[in-house]
Amino acid sequence: MAILFKPSIHHKTPPTSVAPPKAVIPAFKKAEDIPVQKNPTQKIANPFKTKGKTRITIWIDDETLAKFRASGRGWQTRIAELLRQAAPR
Repeated sequence: MAILFKPSIHHKTPPTSVAPPKAVIPAFKKAEDIPVQKNPTQKIANPFKTKGKTRITIWIDDETLAKFRASGRGWQTRIAELLRQAAPR
């Protein structure tokens, strides 16, 4: 008799001891800071958004960007500081 189906070694069930991923929860300072949705159609503001900052796309040449990244953590903050100083008053 010929074997028509051979179980694949690639279709194993996942282990049951794997912990589920932890949810990303914003840290609120007070209970009143937690947004409450009173109306189901109401949109809640993004709690992760930093006030006073806007995400943009900017083209910087590769050499300049490499120098900032090589300077270590905080390179984006250093670029923002230099732009702040160069901005017309």
